[in-house]
Amino acid sequence: MTSIETKDDEGLQDQIRWWPPELNSRLTMKTSDLNKLIDLHELWYESSGKDGKKLIVDESSFYQLNADKRVIVESIFTDMEFDNCSFKSADLRNARLSGSSFNNTDFTNAKLTKAEIDEAVFHNVNFENAIACRTSLAESNLAKCNFKNANFKGAFLYGSNFNDCIFEGADITQANFTGAKIKKEDLVKAIGFESIIGSPVYE
Repeated sequence: MTSIETKDDEGLQDQIRWWPPELNSRLTMKTSDLNKLIDLHELWYESSGKDGKKLIVDESSFYQLNADKRVIVESIFTDMEFDNCSFKSADLRNARLSGSSFNNTDFTNAKLTKAEIDEAVFHNVNFENAIACRTSLAESNLAKCNFKNANFKGAFLYGSNFNDCIFEGADITQANFTGAKIKKEDLVKAIGFESIIGSPVYE
């Protein structure tokens, strides 16, 4: 049996954390439980921290989660697994999702500005029309991802591996691709290709 607990020490008084019952275990968290936490998080954000609880979730798995249009600003999802999930038009600005994996996940029209999604794995993920200015996807592995018409101005993509990704119409002005492995013929289809920072490793 699993539970949701509130941790009041170490500066986490107004935050909720999902605690797996065993160290290094990974749970499949019920979407109904997460939706309740998101409800509290939205209240926390809308009240500037006066009500509700900030959301922190660790080491859990989600299947067919629907978080479309949800406000998840500044939330923390670390070392997660998202499979067949949807964040269409969700607000994930300044969220932290580092160390997570995303399979068949949809971020169409999502707000991802300044989100931290470093050292992550993306497979068949749709970022079409997403706003991801200064978002960090550094040191990540991305395969069959769609960045069509997404805004990745000033994004941090250094050290990442891109395989069979679509950049047509994406804005990568001043994005950092230092050491990123990618096919040049894919990247040149993006807006702002001439202004990227660093030297990618073209395959």
